[in-house]
Amino acid sequence: MRFIAMIKADESDPFTPPPPELLAALDAQAKEAAGKGTVLKFQGLHPSADAEVFDASEGEVLLIDGPFAEAKEVVGGYADFECSTKEEAGALIGEFLKLHVDLWPDFRCTCELRQVFHEG
Repeated sequence: MRFIAMIKADESDPFTPPPPELLAALDAQAKEAAGKGTVLKFQGLHPSADAEVFDASEGEVLLIDGPFAEAKEVVGGYADFECSTKEEAGALIGEFLKLHVDLWPDFRCTCELRQVFHEG
């Protein structure tokens, strides 16, 4: 079963990159998961101010130039992985977030775990 976890962070605080210790710990977690046969890829995203927004409706695809409604909480990163059960996926995300709590205590986020609908 494939899962995506979307890490939602508050952008009202100034952007600070994650500490190197966290990045090293996440890399070790990914290598351990790969060794167990679990695919784990995670990526942080640049702030939404750097994003481009596209709209697909009424038969057209348009790039929207803003202004945009201010969003307090946005997707700040994601994890893509494979587990046997949703419970196993939840445990893996718990470990992933615990690294953030331990190594980046000022970072605040929520995480939405969703199963991928179709693997193609």
